[in-house]
Amino acid sequence: MGKVYHFSKNAVLGTLVLAVTALATIIALSVAYHKERANNQSKPGNGASGTSSTSAPPTTPFTPKVPWDYYRLPKGLKPESYNVNLWPRLKPNSDGLYIFTGNSTVVFRCLKDTDLIIIHANKLNFTNFKGMHAKLSSHHEEAVPALQKSWLTARTEYLVVQLQSKLKAGAMYALHTEFMGELADDLEGFYRSEYLENGLKKIVATSQMQPTYARQAFPCFDEPAMKAIFNITIIHDPDTVALSNGKEKSHGVPVKVTTFEPTEKMSTYLLAFIVSDFISIESSTSNISIRIWARRTAIDNRQGDYALNVTKPILQFYEKYYSSNYPLSKSDQIALPDFNAGAMENWGLVTYRETALLYDPMLSSTENKEKVTNVIAHELAHMWFGNLVTLHWWNDLWLNEGFASYVEYLGADYAEPTWNIKDNNILNDVQKVLAIDALASSHPLSRKEEEVSKPAEISEMFNSISYNKGAAVLRMLSEFLTEPVFARGLSSYLNTFAFKNTVYTDLWDHLQQAVDNTPGLDIPRSVSEIMNRWTLQMGFPVVTVDTQTGTVTQKHFLLDPDSVVGRPSQFNYTWFIPIKWMKNGVDQQQYWLLDKTVSGEEWVLANTNVSGFFRVNYDLDNWGRLLSQLNTNHQVSHVHGCGSIYKHIIRHCSANKNTELSQLDQSECRNDTAEPVAVSQYSSMLVHSCVLLDKYVLGMDTSNSILPSTGGRGRHLEQNRTPLRHGNKCCLFLPTFKQPDRKISLVCYLNNKITMKTYICIIFAPLLIKTYKIPAFFAGKWIKKIIFHQNKATSLFF
Repeated sequence: MGKVYHFSKNAVLGTLVLAVTALATIIALSVAYHKERANNQSKPGNGASGTSSTSAPPTTPFTPKVPWDYYRLPKGLKPESYNVNLWPRLKPNSDGLYIFTGNSTVVFRCLKDTDLIIIHANKLNFTNFKGMHAKLSSHHEEAVPALQKSWLTARTEYLVVQLQSKLKAGAMYALHTEFMGELADDLEGFYRSEYLENGLKKIVATSQMQPTYARQAFPCFDEPAMKAIFNITIIHDPDTVALSNGKEKSHGVPVKVTTFEPTEKMSTYLLAFIVSDFISIESSTSNISIRIWARRTAIDNRQGDYALNVTKPILQFYEKYYSSNYPLSKSDQIALPDFNAGAMENWGLVTYRETALLYDPMLSSTENKEKVTNVIAHELAHMWFGNLVTLHWWNDLWLNEGFASYVEYLGADYAEPTWNIKDNNILNDVQKVLAIDALASSHPLSRKEEEVSKPAEISEMFNSISYNKGAAVLRMLSEFLTEPVFARGLSSYLNTFAFKNTVYTDLWDHLQQAVDNTPGLDIPRSVSEIMNRWTLQMGFPVVTVDTQTGTVTQKHFLLDPDSVVGRPSQFNYTWFIPIKWMKNGVDQQQYWLLDKTVSGEEWVLANTNVSGFFRVNYDLDNWGRLLSQLNTNHQVSHVHGCGSIYKHIIRHCSANKNTELSQLDQSECRNDTAEPVAVSQYSSMLVHSCVLLDKYVLGMDTSNSILPSTGGRGRHLEQNRTPLRHGNKCCLFLPTFKQPDRKISLVCYLNNKITMKTYICIIFAPLLIKTYKIPAFFAGKWIKKIIFHQNKATSLFF
C-alpha cells in the first residue's frame, strides 16, 4: 500500500539539496564500484577467463513418498465443525514471552477408510496424552481405533496421527488437542500488535489467517475447500473486549470468558480473533449490526465516523447488486496499529490497517477519504464473493481478488456518486497491469493446481496479475455482456453455491445461462470459450488497425519483442477480442476479432473507454488524425481517451522502436487536457518514459524496477514489493498522485549506470500545483517533451 508524502515550500528546497547530495554520492560510489569490479575480475578465482570458481553443491529435489510429504491434504477426511478455546496473555511470562494457550476439538467425517489423520499445525507446542499429540473419540457411538503414534512434520506443517486400525467411511469422529503458542509480533496467525497511547505501551492480540496461517493458531484442515462451522470461545482480562466472526453470546468473571455464536460454514482463512481495549461506534440496518472498532483516542477524535457512515450504503448496494441478503447478523470492522495486509475480509470481522479505515476530518486528505471508501468497498464485496462462495484452491485466487477489485468501484461509486470513482478503475487496474503483463515473465490468471501447492507459492499468487488484471478482465466481460446480464449471472452463481466451493468454470456456466436467457444478446462464442483465452494464457494482444487497407490484426504484445516466452499456450497466444470503437465521434456496433487477421472498415478510435484488456496500434496516418482530433476537441472521447492514446504511443515506441511514431506531436493533447484523471496519467507516462531512456539511450531494460502506485486497496501489493536495487542499478519510485487538488505525492525515478551515463527524472509539476496554488489545468503546460540524444538524456518537465 503506497505512502503519500506531503511537502511545504521549505521541504521542496530541502528535497532539492538532498537530491543533489544523493546524486553526487551515488556517482562516487559507482566509480568506486566500477574500479573494484574491474580489479576483482582480473584476479584469479573471481570468474575471470581461464580460472575456475567454487560453487555450492547442487541440492537434490525433494520427492514426496508418503502422504504427509505432500503439501495438499488427502481427500479422505472432511471437517464439519470446530470448538476452539483460546486464552491470549497480554502480559509477558517469566521468560519474557507473550503466549496463548488453547484447546480445539474438530468433528470430521471420514469419506473413505484410512488409518491416518493428517491435519495442519505449525508453531504450536502440544500437550501429550499418554505420549500422543491428540485424543480421538467417536461422534456417534462408532468404534474408535487406538492411536499408534503421532508426530509433527516441519516441511509440510502437519500433525500426523497413525492409527492401529482404520476409520470407517461415513462415520463421524472428533480429534481433541491442547496446545500453547507464542503471540509473536510476526503479523501471522494469532499474533501480538503493539502501540503507544499516552506514553503507555498497549498490547492487542489479533490475527491474520490468510492464506495459510490458521494452522499457527490451532490445528485445522487449513485449505479453502475444507469449510466448517466454528464455535469460538476466548478467555481474556475483564478490562478488555474480545471479538470474533460471530456475535458475542456470554461473559464470565473474574476473567472474561466470551463465547460467540457459531459461524456459518466457512474456510479457516476467514477466521479472526481479537482481544484489545478498543472501543466502538455502532449503527444498524434492519437486520445487521454495524460496528467500527479502534483505539479509544481515534474513536474519540471521530476518526471512525466516515467508515461507519459509508459502510451502510455499500452493504445495501451489494445486497441489491448480488440479489442476495448479507449472510451474517453483524459487520465488525477494526483498525489495527500493526497489520501486514492493507485489509483482510474475515467474515463478520474485517481487519484493516489504521490508514485504510480511519479518516480524520481535520487532518486527512480527500485522497485518504477515497482510499477508505475503496478499501471498505473491496472487503465488503468479499462477504459474498469469496466468503459465501469460496474458491476451491488458491490457483484461482484471481477470481476472488479480481472480482472484489472490480466491484469495489461500483460499491464506492454508489456510496459517493459525485466522485466519478469508477473512472479510476482504468488508472488503478487496467493501465497499471498492462505494463506488468507485457513481460515474458508474466503468468496466467488461472494456474494449474500443481503449480500452486507450497505456502510460498500460494503467497506469490497475491500479486498485480490476480488483483489488477483480474479486475480488468472481469470489467471487459461485464462490458461485452452488459452489466445487467453480468449481475444476473453472478446472482445465480452465488445463490447456487452459497456456503460451498467452486472453480472458475462454474462462474462461466452461470454467466452463459444469463446470456442464453437474454433475448437479443449475441456473442460469437460461449462465455467459456471467450474467457478461457484471457484466463488460461498470460499476456494480452495488441490490435493493429490499418485504415489504409482495412486490415485488423492481433499479436501477443511484449514490452521487449525480442524476449522469449517460455510458457506454452494451448491457444497459441491468440484471443477472442471484443472491440468497442467509434468513427467520426460516433460509437459503432461492437466488433469481434476472432482470428489473427481480418478485413474491416475504416476505423478511427478502437477500444473506447479502454473497455478491453488490450493495446491498440494504427497506421501513422490514423495516429495523426487521432491526435489532430484531440487537438480540436479532446472531449470527443471519454476522459481517458487522450491519456490512453499517449500511453499507447509510448508503449509502441518502447516495444517496436518506432521513431516515426515517437515524433508525432502530442503536445496539444497534453496542454489542453484539464481533467484531473488525465493529468494523473501524464505523470505516470513520464515515469515510463524514463524506462524508454534506459532502454534506448542507456541500453538497459529497467521496466521491472518500476513498481506501480499501490493506491491503498490491495493487501497483496505491500507483501509482494521487491527491492528496488538490482545489480548495478539503483532505482527509486514513489507513488504518483491521483488528483491535483489533493495532497501531493512526489514521483522520482533515479538510475545510475556503471558507465557513468547518469540522469535523474523528477516530476515537480503536481508539487507546484499544490504549493503555489496554480490552477490544475495549467499542469499540462509544464509537462514538455522528453529530449532524446544519442548518448545522453535530458528531461524537461517544467
